[in-house]
This record gives sequence, structure tokens and C-alpha cells, in this order.
Amino acid sequence: MLVIDGQHRLYGAYQSDIDVELPVCIFYGLDRSTEVQYFLDVNSYQIGVPKTLRLELEKFTAEEDSEEYLLRALYDELDENPASPLSGKVARTKSVTGKISHVAFQNALKPVLDKAPFKGFDLSQKKKVLINFLRAVETILQEIFDDCTGQLKPDTFLCEFSKLIGDKLPFAECSLSRL
Repeated sequence: MLVIDGQHRLYGAYQSDIDVELPVCIFYGLDRSTEVQYFLDVNSYQIGVPKTLRLELEKFTAEEDSEEYLLRALYDELDENPASPLSGKVARTKSVTGKISHVAFQNALKPVLDKAPFKGFDLSQKKKVLINFLRAVETILQEIFDDCTGQLKPDTFLCEFSKLIGDKLPFAECSLSRL
């Protein structure tokens, strides 16, 4: 018998002290040449799941109080809320030019989550801050560049948000009750 893919899992299960169930596909009656061709095909042309698709699917397993859950809730809000400048400008399952992926979103927002004052905000306040900030940036950029609606890149918004929070937010002194 020839193991085409999963040799490491099989060996790990063999070494384990407990019974491990492994899903398998079994091809019966193949000649040696066909077995080798399957092995070469699987191990040479394999394409992993795009990271942004993996992040989209992981939302179904994220704990409600986890950072992953928070990032996905913010991502969904910025995509689905018509008041958000990023509404309809996200790419959920693969990288698309001109749209923001889960990966870019997380890279911009992760450093911000644990910084004051953003850290002290609840989910609703975080959504509100993000949308209002992005709308302000959009308005300012449109004024500066003579109404370039539709030409502003979504990742620019998040990159600037991350930089601004990384230094200090201008509203850091405001009370949470005002949000």
C-alpha cells in the first residue's frame, strides 16, 4: 500500500497511545505507475486554502470573547453597514485588487486592539469609532483630491487608522459615555 498524502499524520497516529481516526481515500487496483502519478500530482501541484478564505471560515469556530471573533465582527460591520466607507469593498474569500481582505484588515487592526482608548471600548463603540474615523478620512481625502470618490483604496483607510491609533488618538481624552 502507498500513502499518497498524510504520511506525517499517519505516523503520528501510529505513535500515539490513543486511537486516532484519520479520514482516508483508498484507490484499489491501481498499477504502480498510476500510484506514483497520483503521489506526484498531489505533492507537486497542491494549492493550499487562501488565508483570507481560511479566516472567513474560522468565524464559525471563534469563541465570542476572542480576538478573532472581534476582528471578524468588525470586518463584517465595515462591509455590511451602508454608512461605512468600506461597505461592499471587502474580499471575503480571496485577494482582489481594490478590495480589502481579511488578512489586510487583521494586519491593520490587530496592533490597535490592545491600545488605549480603543481597548476600553465595547464592540458597539469600536464599530462606531471605526466607521466615523473612516468616514472622516474619506471626506478629507475627497476634499483634498477634488472628489475622488471610488478611487480611494480601502487599505489606505485602515493603514492610516492603525498608524493614528499607534501614536495617539486625538479623542483619547474623551469619555466613553460620549461615544
